[in-house]
Amino acid sequence: SVDTTIQAKIRGYNKTHPAQYDEDYFKVTVPKSGVLIAGIPLNSTGIGYWIRIYGDAPSYTLLHEDYNFSNQPVSLETLVPAGNYFIKISQYSGANSSATLYTLNVNLDTNNSFLTASEINLCDTISAFTRGSTDTDYYAIPALTSGSHAVAYDVPSDIALTITAYDNAENIVGTAVSGIAGQSVTYSNLPVNTGYISVREVNNNGIISDYKLAITHSSCQQQPTEISHFLKSASFSIHPNPNNGRFIIKTAFAGNEPVQISVTDLFGRKVKEATTVSNGETSIALDASAGVYFVTVSTETAGHTEKIIVQ
Repeated sequence: SVDTTIQAKIRGYNKTHPAQYDEDYFKVTVPKSGVLIAGIPLNSTGIGYWIRIYGDAPSYTLLHEDYNFSNQPVSLETLVPAGNYFIKISQYSGANSSATLYTLNVNLDTNNSFLTASEINLCDTISAFTRGSTDTDYYAIPALTSGSHAVAYDVPSDIALTITAYDNAENIVGTAVSGIAGQSVTYSNLPVNTGYISVREVNNNGIISDYKLAITHSSCQQQPTEISHFLKSASFSIHPNPNNGRFIIKTAFAGNEPVQISVTDLFGRKVKEATTVSNGETSIALDASAGVYFVTVSTETAGHTEKIIVQ
């Protein structure tokens, strides 16, 4: 089935008859259209793998294939309609005559457009994944309350995410908010006409990376620890805004922990970094041209981003 992990063994080459080698076949039923993903993660077995995806009987048409060299991950993606498909695994490189254990991950990405957007309601939290910077996940929000926030958290250390808001006509509203690698990102006070949001990976690590997404509001009865901690115990303000590149950040966190400050431009490039204390004021001077920038204030457990305008 899709969204599953399988462990299997490949027997390797037959030394007496090199043309005779082991091939493993897996049948996958795809319940609805989307991107079918099959991958073998990084391994240290000295074996390289060849993955192929075929259509259903009677033609068994080859749809996509890819391979890797020894000790490297391999993954392939194919846009498919609902139906039955077959995945074939064979050995591409390495010399082994005994069975070698490998892991096959099979996933289906169905929310890669407005048309196939996954629904998420106010106060909901869902688990999701990104396939790299070529993948954008779309979510439909049926009803939004003023003062709501979109929070992506449990972000792996090697990726950063960007959240963008759209109206029901699929037009961008407000300004996209980008996070820092390994830290949560919050789009605070979503525009009230938001009908969709998207989550996109800023830096492409080439593998599937899990994250969690929540639509939150102060009225929500239950919230994940990371979000409730942030909403109840953390705040910061920037003044003046707009400014001439010089401004003051005032932080107020309930705990006593270091606070990281990062300023990025519209393209996600860092223009300033600083470290401050949980409660206090920090003066920032940017050596940057006029325009829109984003200030992210974060601790080990929470983060928040605000837009500033440099005149």
